Order: sequence, then structure tokens, then C-alpha cells
Amino acid sequence: MEERLDKFISYMHKANAMNLRQYAYNLTHDWHWAEDLVQQTFYVFILQVNSVIAHPNPAGWLYKTLYNIYRDEQRKKYRSVEIPLNDEATEFLHSADPQSIVSKDSLFEFLPTGLREAEKQILQWYLGEQYSYKTIAKLLKTSETACRTRVSKALKKCKKLF
Repeated sequence: MEERLDKFISYMHKANAMNLRQYAYNLTHDWHWAEDLVQQTFYVFILQVNSVIAHPNPAGWLYKTLYNIYRDEQRKKYRSVEIPLNDEATEFLHSADPQSIVSKDSLFEFLPTGLREAEKQILQWYLGEQYSYKTIAKLLKTSETACRTRVSKALKKCKKLF
């Protein structure tokens, strides 16, 4: 049985790896990222090989899985917030005592003045104290989805005001 699965995995890799790599490159326009997507796809394939072997179109399963992995990474990239630091802030972070960088109230000093108090509080919990969405939702007595929306809006407004 194991030998049969090994042969199936080997065959699927030989038959599809190059075309998957090209497909991934067409999605990403980056060969390194394309290679990572193909590797992740075959990792998922190996984990689920028993169900894929019974699939009516295993090659199609690979392409769909690769696309889903790509789409998930795009969503993560979109949802993550990257605010570049200026040189002074970077120098401060490298020279300061880690405990003194973000105290309970120090984040409020760095937030723009155009934010409402509720938005500042949400950002304090999310960025300063690094609470999870679930914890913040409990504090706000709201759903986790509503909490994610509030954090996202506060971050966007903060970014816009900077």
C-alpha cells in the first residue's frame, strides 16, 4: 500500500510540478513565491494523499489547492498592516529598554490626535497590549467579526492621519 502511494506521489510530482510552477508564476509574477506555493501545494497533497487518490481529477485538485493557498496568502497580506518606521523611531527601538517602549499609556502619545477615544482604546489593546480579537471582542461585548472590523477601521484611520 505504501509503495503504491509513493509511486502516485512521485508520478503526480513529475507530471505536474513544472506546470504548477508556471501557473503559480502567472499568479504571482515572482519565481521564489511561485516555488513556495508549489512546495506548499505538494505538502498539502502528501498530507491528504489518501483522499486525493480517490479524486476524479487529481491534477485539477493540485491546481485548485495551489490557487486556494495563493488566495489565502493574498488575504493575509491584505489584512496585515505595515506602517514603516522613520529612522528616528527605528533608532529609538534599538536603543531603548524593551519594557519602556510600550507601556500602558505610552501608545496614546504616539497615536494621531484625530482618533476618537474608543479608537485609541482599541488600538491600545490590539497594538500595545497585543490582545487577540477574541479578547477585545469580550471587552467590547461584541462579536469577533465586529471587533475585527473596528480594529481594521481604526488602523486605516490611524494610517490615514499619519
